[in-house]
Amino acid sequence: MLTVVIGWFCGMPLFAQEVLPPAMKAQRVDYCIHCHKTLSGQMGVAVGEWEKSVHAKRDDNCNICHGGNPDLNDKKAAKDIKFGFAAKRNNYNSVQLCGRGGCHASTIGLFKMGPHYVALGKKGKPECVDCHGAHEILPPKVKFIKTGVCVQCHTAGVVEKTIASLEKLEQNIADLEKNIDYLISKNAEARDILAKLIDVRNLYRQLVHVMSTREFQHTKREIELQLNDLLEKSQSRLLVVRRLDINYVVTMLLGFLVVIVFMIFTIRTFARRSD
Repeated sequence: MLTVVIGWFCGMPLFAQEVLPPAMKAQRVDYCIHCHKTLSGQMGVAVGEWEKSVHAKRDDNCNICHGGNPDLNDKKAAKDIKFGFAAKRNNYNSVQLCGRGGCHASTIGLFKMGPHYVALGKKGKPECVDCHGAHEILPPKVKFIKTGVCVQCHTAGVVEKTIASLEKLEQNIADLEKNIDYLISKNAEARDILAKLIDVRNLYRQLVHVMSTREFQHTKREIELQLNDLLEKSQSRLLVVRRLDINYVVTMLLGFLVVIVFMIFTIRTFARRSD
């Protein structure tokens, strides 16, 4: 029990694991991708999934997670132990792979503070890929959570309630982002709201990765209060901006109307003089 408590607060590993060395970037042709595209089954499908991911957009290729030397066009040599090859899932969990070389270090630090990291050491579940996927890793959203993994330890009712709570927070964050984007497009003041939104996002990231019962209720309430305040502020400013827009349109219409009336008056005046 003491080990668990220390692990929660210090983020220390609760089970033995090998520290993986940083992986190397491909300098020329990435032979990992080149080779796996020719393979059948999951070994080939993985490349297609990866090409849709945020990792592909950042040019983070296979070896960033799995190690190996992508510059070698030799399957055996590229997977030499000296290149930190770590593709076998039975030897490594995704927390180790996602954290190698310092990647996602802060997020993994949060995960290690919660009960799911303890469960990973005891049961082998849950790990990063259970929520984020293995290869087709997309921007994190609640809808990507695989409830089948959650119900192995939690009741379906608890899982549904938790996901509904997270979806509501995500929707409120998205609404606030739209308000901020609109204010910025109108050159209205939004920097203070944006700065606080960054803090809210960090709290949300903490919420979904620590995910202890106590942490969830406390942090969720804090996020809700901050979001409600920020939404109210942003909506008040939106009203002001929209009123100014209406005033601008009305002023332009009135000005246009005055010009038209003046032109009609001028034309009629010249017409009378001509008579």
